[in-house]
Amino acid sequence: MIFVTILGQYIVWHYGRAYADIFGVWRNFLWFFYHLFSLPTLTMTLFDRWRRLGEEKKHSGFNPGEYLSTFLVNIIMRCVGFLMKATLIIIGMCAIVVTFFAGIILFCVWTLMPVLISVLFGGGLFLIIS
Repeated sequence: MIFVTILGQYIVWHYGRAYADIFGVWRNFLWFFYHLFSLPTLTMTLFDRWRRLGEEKKHSGFNPGEYLSTFLVNIIMRCVGFLMKATLIIIGMCAIVVTFFAGIILFCVWTLMPVLISVLFGGGLFLIIS
């Protein structure tokens, strides 16, 4: 009789409260990866220099060599910034997509877990007996 009561409470927990907890954890992981990679900030600053590295004009007046040197270094740093930020955005989006699909798979596995455990237990008993 106690087993039936415990089994009933387990089923209510497994298909009730546990789903809410799993969804909360899944949502926290998605939030974490979204903020870890700071996707909005990376997107808004995609064409900025990488880590604010660059050249500043050192002398007053017009010096074509210095102007061209400063211009080229700043363009290179913007290209490096674009490549690094684009790579981080792609990695962040991949992490979010993997987490999203892992959560869906977890929900499916969690739904089938009691049946799967029963089938595996019965199969194990059948192997022991035969």
